Amino acid sequence: MKDNMVSQIATVAAALLMILALGSSSAYGQNFTLGSELLSPNCLTNCPITLRWGREGAVMNFEIILEGYSGIEWASVGFSDTASMPHADCLIAYISPMGAVQVRNANLGGYFEPDFDPDQSGIANESGMRNSTHFVSRFSRTLAPINSNDASFLPGAPTKYLMVAFGAGNIGEHARNGKHAGPILSVDLVDMRSTAPVMSIAASNANSITLAHGTMMMLGWIFLAPSATYIAHSMRFRAPLWFQLHQYMQYGAVLCTIIGYIIIKAGGEGGKSEGSPHGGLGIVVIILCIVQALMGIFRNLIAGKDKNASDPTDKGPRRWMFNYMHWGVGVLLLILGVVTVFFGIDLYGGSENKETAFFIWLGVDVAAVILAFLVNGSKKEGLRRYILAFATVYSIFNAAIVISIAAIAAMDIP
Repeated sequence: MKDNMVSQIATVAAALLMILALGSSSAYGQNFTLGSELLSPNCLTNCPITLRWGREGAVMNFEIILEGYSGIEWASVGFSDTASMPHADCLIAYISPMGAVQVRNANLGGYFEPDFDPDQSGIANESGMRNSTHFVSRFSRTLAPINSNDASFLPGAPTKYLMVAFGAGNIGEHARNGKHAGPILSVDLVDMRSTAPVMSIAASNANSITLAHGTMMMLGWIFLAPSATYIAHSMRFRAPLWFQLHQYMQYGAVLCTIIGYIIIKAGGEGGKSEGSPHGGLGIVVIILCIVQALMGIFRNLIAGKDKNASDPTDKGPRRWMFNYMHWGVGVLLLILGVVTVFFGIDLYGGSENKETAFFIWLGVDVAAVILAFLVNGSKKEGLRRYILAFATVYSIFNAAIVISIAAIAAMDIP
C-alpha cells in the first residue's frame, strides 16, 4: 500500500510539472512575440507537434512541444536550403531519463548520425521535461551564426526550410537508422524574423513524392539507357533485334525522365533541388533527352535520301553527320544522366547503403563499357553466345540495382 501511495504521489508530481512545462513560456523568461510557429499539418490548436520561435534581444528562442508520443528522448529543429534533412543545420534537444536537458548544435549529412559542430557556444536557457506522453524543450541560440554552417537569424539572412524530427536514443544517435517519428517540414522557405503564419507538411508525404521521382529517373538512367547503349555496341550481329531493343529502351528512358519530372513538379517538391547541381543538370538532361529522341525520329531526314535503295550500306549522304550527332549527344546524355542520379541520391539523404549500391553498379557499368568496345562487331559465334548472355545478365543487374536503391530509400521514409 505504501508503494502504491508513493507511485501515486510521483505520478501527480510528474503531471503537475508537465502542466507547468506546457504552461506560459514567460515562466522560463522566453518571449515568442517576434516570431511564429510550425504546427502539425491541418492542425490549429493542441497539436501533436508544435514548434515556436521568437526573437528576444540578441537571441532566438525556441520551444518544441510533442503531445501523444511515447518514448521520445530527443527532438530537433532543422534549417535547410532545401526541403530535406541532408546538409541541414540542426539544434537537437535531448532529455535524459533523469530530466537533464542538453541542446547541441549539429550539421546533418542525412537522416542518420549528426556531425556536432566544433563550437557549441551561443546556446542557452535550456529547459524541458518528458514523460510517457509528452516532450517539452525550450532553449535559445544567438541570432548570429556560431559556426560557418549555422543558420543566421540576423536581418537580411537567407530564408530556410524548417523541419522538426524526434525519436528515441541518446543525442548522438539522432535517427541513426534513418527513422524518426512523424517529422514535419515547412511548405515554403521561412523568414525567421517574420511573424507570418507558416504552413507544414508531413515529411513522409514529401519523401514519397521524391522517391517516386527518383525511381522513374533510376529506371531511365541506371536500367534502360545503359542497357540500350550496351546492346547497340555489342549486339549488332543480331539485326534487327539489337536496333529494336536499343530504340524502344531509349524511348522508355526518355519517357521515364519526363514522367519523373512531372511527378516532382506536380507534387510540389521541385524546390528541394533549386540551386543544386541535381536540379540544374536535371533540366539539361531533359532538354538533351528531347533532342536525342527527335534526332532518332528524324534520322532519315538528317541523313538525306539514299542514292541506291538496293544497297543496304547506302543510308544517305549525310548519315555520317547523324551518326556523330547521335553518338556525341548520347554519350554526353548518359554521363550527365548518371551524374544527375548520383546527386539526387545524395540530396535524398538517408542510409549510405544507397550510395554503396550506386558505386557497385557504376563499377560494373564501366566494366561493361570496356567489354562492349572490346567485343564490338565480333564474328566469332562462340563469343557471340557469351555476349548475348552477358547482355541479359547486365540488364537484369541494372534493374536489380534500381530496385535495391529504391527499397533502401523507401525504408528511410518515416
